[in-house]
Amino acid sequence: MQPPEQGLRAMAGFDNLGSTCYANAALKFLIHSIGPQRLTQHLQAFAADGDAQQREAAQGFMQLIADTCSETGPTRQQLSDFLAAVQQLPAFSAINADNALDFPIVGRQQDTDEFLTKLSQSFQLHALYASEITLRGGLDTLRSEGQYWTILQPASPDDTLQAVLDRTPAADWQLLLQRPRPHLTVRLENAMHDAQGLHLLSNRNFDFNQPVRLHATEGNLTTILTLEPREVIEFRGTHQSGHCVVYAKDAQWVRYDDDQVTALSQMPALEQVRFINFAITHIETASSSPAADAS
Repeated sequence: MQPPEQGLRAMAGFDNLGSTCYANAALKFLIHSIGPQRLTQHLQAFAADGDAQQREAAQGFMQLIADTCSETGPTRQQLSDFLAAVQQLPAFSAINADNALDFPIVGRQQDTDEFLTKLSQSFQLHALYASEITLRGGLDTLRSEGQYWTILQPASPDDTLQAVLDRTPAADWQLLLQRPRPHLTVRLENAMHDAQGLHLLSNRNFDFNQPVRLHATEGNLTTILTLEPREVIEFRGTHQSGHCVVYAKDAQWVRYDDDQVTALSQMPALEQVRFINFAITHIETASSSPAADAS
């Protein structure tokens, strides 16, 4: 992912077609963070050379991107037709033991993580991200095919965003910063088990109006990345049910809550965060000699 394209206007809202807030948030997250032009160019290959299902879904996706960046936005029917085409893709069309769809996109609240994974698998979206920043261990070892994000887990509701990054050892980060505008996408694992059962940690101490810093070491080389939050998916609710909202920043933060689009003077405190995409705005490197380390 990369910072939004120059001059990207606020996106149009999406109607909720029946528990589709998770899909609306995920699609806005993708379009804004990748950039509409870059995402459209990537989808063109599937629209031209994919099988019949891929072609229909890719063409619908490209039209949705164009409509999202227009003044009027997609109609309810256009959004419904696109999601129906996506539902026919192999990643979404599996049937369960009850002879029903295992992952119905419309009509049942689904997990944003699973929707993004299936969409990435369907259109090879992970190829756009090139695993520029990864972890050598931890929860990243649990990632499945198509998941391009790094998984981090807060330790307590008192954690700040900087504290979550600092808790990861600098030697565990692996950097491959090849593109001129690299990124870091993080999924927060907020589910915690204790004596009272399963609950979700609050992330109210996260400040998305300030950049954070990530330290990575490789041998004697230390790299310090300045990360600026650009897109955030918020989840409101419990592990059983809830509502998803996405925030995106250009000149200012904008909240996209289904069809409601609201400009914000600054980001508010968020109860639970699912995804964050950071733009890497500054990179510093420093090396230390063995002799200096020994002293």
